[in-house]
Formats: sequence, C-alpha cells, structure tokens
Amino acid sequence: MKVSAGPFFFKMHKIIFCSDLHGNERIYEVLFEKAKDKSIKAILIGGDICPHFRGPINMGIDVQQGFLKNYLIPKAKKFDKELFIMMGNDDFRANLDVMKKAEKDGVFNLLDSNVKKIHNFFLVGYSFVNPHPFLLKDWEKPDYDDSEVIIEESRAIRTAEKANGTIIQDLGGLKRLSNPKKTIYVMHAPPFNTKLDASYHGQHFGSKAIKEFINKEQPPLTLHGHVHESSKISSWRDEIGKTICLNPGSDHFNSKLNYVIIDLDNLEDIKHFSEV
Repeated sequence: MKVSAGPFFFKMHKIIFCSDLHGNERIYEVLFEKAKDKSIKAILIGGDICPHFRGPINMGIDVQQGFLKNYLIPKAKKFDKELFIMMGNDDFRANLDVMKKAEKDGVFNLLDSNVKKIHNFFLVGYSFVNPHPFLLKDWEKPDYDDSEVIIEESRAIRTAEKANGTIIQDLGGLKRLSNPKKTIYVMHAPPFNTKLDASYHGQHFGSKAIKEFINKEQPPLTLHGHVHESSKISSWRDEIGKTICLNPGSDHFNSKLNYVIIDLDNLEDIKHFSEV
C-alpha cells in the first residue's frame, strides 16, 4: 500500500558513522546493536577496522586476516542493513583482497576509491593518509610532490607494493567519479588545521590536500577518523565553507563506541555519542 506524504509525515534516512574501532569486538557488538534501531538505514565505518598489531609483520597479517574472516565478515553477513566499510592506515593492505572478495560475495560495500549510492547521495571513500610518524606505510601518501618526509623510506614497513602518486592527485581522480556537490566523502584523514585533527600536544595531523579539496569542491558532507582525540579536546564537528566535516573520534582502548547519527534528509540533524 502506498502511503502519501501528509502534513505529519517526516522523512528520515539516518545512518551511523564511526571510525577507528581497531578490532575491538566489544565495540563492534555495541555498533551492530545500535544499528538495529528501525530509524537506522546503514552503517559507515571509516577505516582502521582491524586489531592493532606490533610484532613480526607476517604474524600481524595473519592476525588481522583472522579477525576479518572469523569475526567481522561473518558478523556483517548477519547484518540485514547496508554496511559501507574501508581500510585505514593501521590495516594491512595485504588483506585488501579479503575485503574485495567479501564485497563480491555481497557481504558489504567496500568504499576505498569506489563510488556507491546512499539514499540521495553518491558515496566515495579514500583510505590513504598524509605522512605520519608510524612505520607502517601501506596507506600513506604525501599530500603534494614536495611534502615533507617524516620517516625515511629505508625504515618504512609495507605489506603491499608502495602506492605511487600524491593525495591531491588521487582526489582529482575521485572528483571525476561523481559530482562533488552531490557526494559524501569518507576520508580516513581529517582536513589539516581544523577542529578535527587536533592532538593532545596541540599539533595538527590532518591532510592539507584534503582540506584544499574540500575548500575548493564544497561537498555537502565529509566524514573522517585517524586522529582519535580531537573530539575530546576540540570538537567532533567543523565546517569548511558550506561543507560539514565530522570526526567522531575513537576511544577503543576503553571499549567506548564513538559515533555520529546523521539524517541524510536533513544534514543539520547530526548527533554525537560516546557509549560503552
């Protein structure tokens, strides 16, 4: 039966966005439980999905692959709503094929450098981050050709072949996938020198290229992660021109789920939560 939209009918298409869960199964359980609410239509996870690992690299690949195959993918198969997901700088790129196979099997939508549709928007993800002081470089690229090198190449750890190019070049390619004015971008790195990339020490660790892209293209909404503490010491929300930019933060060590609920029919309706 078709229901007409009367004066008391309000459209809502709400989604949950979170990032940097780092393999904490307790947080994932809370996330999927929250998404059972009838008003929630989809989950978006913006990178750093697998457990932290500091040890022999081959062992780390196996640990993260085991998490994907034995927990996350089976969990996602049981989820009866849309799930959009991508890797982040702490996820081993050697396991990207596992993610691609799961997408091919219809388990979830893999966002990285792909364009999807969600409600009335296009949805594009980007996993690469600007140079950082950590040794794992699977998902690192410079903002520009002349960007500062923080860790010399001889010390870099990679589980896949080094990705060429720069973030600004990649974003130029992503721009051609869809109309930026109608696209929500999920970018693991936050924009530089905003409320979303502030550290406890007062430094800003975001991407200058991502900020330039947002400032120029003015998409309606961008979603970020990577810098865990900014939501505590600065804010989980900022604006660049007319673009709403969000980073819900991460408290995975304390098994807290930090997330935002966004109504895609009213982008001013965004609420932030931090819950056990």
